[in-house]
Amino acid sequence: MATRHTTTRSTTALNQLVATETQRRRRGHQFYPNAGTWSRMPRTHDDGIAGADACVVAHYFGGPMDLWVTGMDDDGLVYGFVCMAHMPESAAWGLSSAPELEAINDRGLVIIERDLYWSPTRAGDIQEIVATGGAFS
Repeated sequence: MATRHTTTRSTTALNQLVATETQRRRRGHQFYPNAGTWSRMPRTHDDGIAGADACVVAHYFGGPMDLWVTGMDDDGLVYGFVCMAHMPESAAWGLSSAPELEAINDRGLVIIERDLYWSPTRAGDIQEIVATGGAFS
């Protein structure tokens, strides 16, 4: 994985994001990363957050959607690779809004969840990213 020089972050912004969660009770866990992951997480404008050598620090999923996050700003703007299972040809690296993803509740059936068992992984080692062309060098 690419070496990152990310500044340690304060948890103040993380606490503010957590305080605005709308689906936490239904989800049963915090949507946003834990404080340890947050403090080391790159921001969306940092170098090396796309491509095969990018470090995927969080994984979110729900319904047909998977999002592998490589960076997040204090306002919840995330950068990562998103893939819709029914449209793998449209998978791409890009920006998303974590607060908007957190608030999704499709008729009480689908919410977006954070993979609680995720460990930081090189994007080029994630089969779904490689299979859809997101592991460029």
